[in-house]
Amino acid sequence: MKKPLFKVLAFVGLAATMILSSVLGACSSSVVPGNVRIVGGVQTSSGISTLNPFWAQRFPNTQYVGLIMEPLVYGQEDGSSTPLLATDWSVDSTGKIWTVNLDPDAMWSDGEALTADDVVFTFKQQYANAGEWSQGRSNGAMMLDINDDGEPDAGAIVAVDDHTVKFTLNATYAEQVFLSGLNTVFICPEHIWAPKIIALEAADSSIEQYALEESATLADELIGSGPFLFNEYVALQYVLYDTDPDYWGGTPAIVDQVMLKMYATADGATLALKSGEVDMLALVEAVAEVPKLLLDQNITIDILPNFNSTVMFFLNMRFPPLHILEVRQAIDMALNKQDLITFAQFGYGTLPSMVPFAPGLAESNDDLEWTDTYVDSSGDFLSLAARIDNANDLLDDVPGMSAFVAGETRTWTSPDHAVPAIPLSWEGLYLSSPSYQRAAELVSSQMAEIGIDIVPTVETGAFGPKVFSGWQVFNYETIIFGYPSDPNFDGMVKQWGQPVFGGNYDGSVVAWNNDPSMSPPKEDGYRPQVYDTPYDEPTAAQEALWLDIYDQLVADAADINADLRATRFITNSTARQAAVMQVQEDFADALPIVNLYHPQSMSAFRTDSFEGWGNPSGIFLYGFMPGTTSVTTLMRVSPIEE
Repeated sequence: MKKPLFKVLAFVGLAATMILSSVLGACSSSVVPGNVRIVGGVQTSSGISTLNPFWAQRFPNTQYVGLIMEPLVYGQEDGSSTPLLATDWSVDSTGKIWTVNLDPDAMWSDGEALTADDVVFTFKQQYANAGEWSQGRSNGAMMLDINDDGEPDAGAIVAVDDHTVKFTLNATYAEQVFLSGLNTVFICPEHIWAPKIIALEAADSSIEQYALEESATLADELIGSGPFLFNEYVALQYVLYDTDPDYWGGTPAIVDQVMLKMYATADGATLALKSGEVDMLALVEAVAEVPKLLLDQNITIDILPNFNSTVMFFLNMRFPPLHILEVRQAIDMALNKQDLITFAQFGYGTLPSMVPFAPGLAESNDDLEWTDTYVDSSGDFLSLAARIDNANDLLDDVPGMSAFVAGETRTWTSPDHAVPAIPLSWEGLYLSSPSYQRAAELVSSQMAEIGIDIVPTVETGAFGPKVFSGWQVFNYETIIFGYPSDPNFDGMVKQWGQPVFGGNYDGSVVAWNNDPSMSPPKEDGYRPQVYDTPYDEPTAAQEALWLDIYDQLVADAADINADLRATRFITNSTARQAAVMQVQEDFADALPIVNLYHPQSMSAFRTDSFEGWGNPSGIFLYGFMPGTTSVTTLMRVSPIEE
């Protein structure tokens, strides 16, 4: 006897927690609670914010749009790229002109042919209508030949014929960098969007401002080339898709429908998996639930060990003596990072690299593992007690530092400035979550062993600006926070070396992520960010101290920033790999942040309803996409027959 042929795939996004769920259930044009089986995955997020393909620049929005729309190439979890709408690409002898060939079979879901004109249209619109997270514009600005008015030159991207596009770059770039630009843009049909853009402009609006999911013609506008078709959207409940039986890419998905369903909490999704209401959690956020899930013989956990994500201890180096390298080294040395993994991540993490780039990736420097940094003369990793002793010795040797006294907080006095002694006591902000809270508490207790007072403080307001906005440099003292990043090294460059329109994750670490060429020199020298003091009425000595600290930080970061950016332009793969390895060593030596651990990405799925979840093939599209619910996995999932 066969089981009922459940054929609905559903994903979930929520108000406080984003649940990606893939539901395989009875074929229906509408969703009725109870007659579909939900595959859920959890991602901390505000949930789905748009279905607009020009605005869907970050996960989880890209998961929703990515079932309908496709980029030219797919980025893979290991940092490589595979053809999708593009079949192949080549560069001329100058290294600046790239020719991309399109698959002649590519079709829009309404039966129109996908052509080079669609590609040119999409890239130009992405550039002209930049949004807050517009990766398309960021990469376009880095790659395209730009004229004085900031717009792409007419010949920057052109259709050579129906199936060939030519990109003219503003410099020679490594192939990895060029391809990462191609996989961050959903190609959109010109015949659908050109009239819409004209109407929006007439109404003094833009593509990015267009809330597509509120449109009465949503189904007509969500025409894509992907393997699934838009069916229905109900706010805060679900998005439903149909499998496209005429998908141009070949064999269609086995299931008939896909649903992205929204839950209010991660706990709700986990309970749904355990009860059999859902078949899969794409991301297991509540790591404390993993041991309980594994008690069910019908549930399997899939772990991606080299997931490129890092939880970091951001130290605001504008607060002395955090500007002193030996102080940061002592903090790094004295941390019990294995305890952080064990008790904050329930063991589902790995000891970090000395750079925010996970080990095991194609471009990671495996010689920079944290355990290799603090070893004794025999090559064995130092014990925690030995590391704490060494950390205290490091601090004792810092000029102006007080001696360690158990139970007391050290102070530091600037030898060159007449300012009062500064206590090594800082607020330790953390995002509201059990894992971050446990990590903050553990860091606090561990730092007490070297005379540093970290006060765990949950951030209940706008956390993002304190981490990401470089000009707000005194809005925090220390922060525990983490995020996933690109699986190729250029992602680290964009976060820490800031190419044109680059990322700003580390903007709070003063002097990093600043390109002097992007800002005019100030009258008293180049200082890319604010350099005042945290005091309302600073003394002359305090102003002098903070200005000296700032100039030191800028000088310390300048060469490494330049080297980071330079890796983007090395076209020889061997030379580029060597440069990437070296700049990681230099970054580790400078230690602008302290890494705590690399979390592992976990998915959970039931084994008694559908098969095909295991050995997921993940894709990287504007951000990490859980392999278990990537398009490639969803197309092979099928119901288990009895």
